[in-house]
Amino acid sequence: QQVQQQRQQQQQQPKPEPQPQQRQPIQPTPAAAAGAPAPAPAAASASLEAAAAPVAAPEVFDQRAFRRVLSETMRELSQQSGGCGVPAAVRRIRNERVPGPRQAAEYADILTRAAEETRGPPRRSAFAFAAGLAAADATSAFERSACVAGVAVFFREVYEDLMEEVPRLPAIVKAEMLPTLKAVLPAAELRAVVPPGVWIG
Repeated sequence: QQVQQQRQQQQQQPKPEPQPQQRQPIQPTPAAAAGAPAPAPAAASASLEAAAAPVAAPEVFDQRAFRRVLSETMRELSQQSGGCGVPAAVRRIRNERVPGPRQAAEYADILTRAAEETRGPPRRSAFAFAAGLAAADATSAFERSACVAGVAVFFREVYEDLMEEVPRLPAIVKAEMLPTLKAVLPAAELRAVVPPGVWIG
């Protein structure tokens, strides 16, 4: 009877439930977590090289180098007859790409160089060259407003002193410079910057 009672007690005791095995979660890669495929090694290397490539610095206007080009251009122009070298001279200066803020001062210098020429034909070619720098509408070497400002600089800062070296300067301005410039620059704007005693109607 004791044996039977022990068996009945063992049958009545609850059996322990088996524990389920725990699985380790799979850690996603950063690219997979973001929903994008991981970059290929070659593409990643190319991206790094592109990011490390140096950025080209903007060109800086070198006035000394430009003045050398201008001197050579006007010297060659003075050696050609009839102004036949004017278009080539204009193209050469256009290729120099003088910045807008520098154009007025450089234009005044060009007018000064032209007025200082003692020979008539080379001087007239030089004035034609100055006019040609503003002749084209969209592709002018100099902006027209800058050229008018350069004329103003010429009469305000150069004209009086230059008359001591070139006594015939008023006559040269009236007969050669202004008629040539009026062909390409607005007459009203020119008149506003030219001394009244020099202006031609």
